[in-house]
Amino acid sequence: AAISVPSNIAEGAGRATSAAFAQFLGIALGSLNEVGVQLAIADHLNYLSSQTADDLAERGEATRVSLIGLILTVKGEASSSR
Repeated sequence: AAISVPSNIAEGAGRATSAAFAQFLGIALGSLNEVGVQLAIADHLNYLSSQTADDLAERGEATRVSLIGLILTVKGEASSSR
């Protein structure tokens, strides 16, 4: 899932339309959500320290904010090109 996030961003960036790009960004956001769940499970099972889990969760949230901003920008471009 972690590899899927940037992979979908890259694939979407290569699409011909902003709408198609936005679709792939949405898929990337879904993959980021999967990573969050997997991180929570790993923390619950004590596969990593609480500090590491917190640090990774913060990075995930920062990525989520950036990705949502990009989605909104790209969707704005898609709607203005109609």
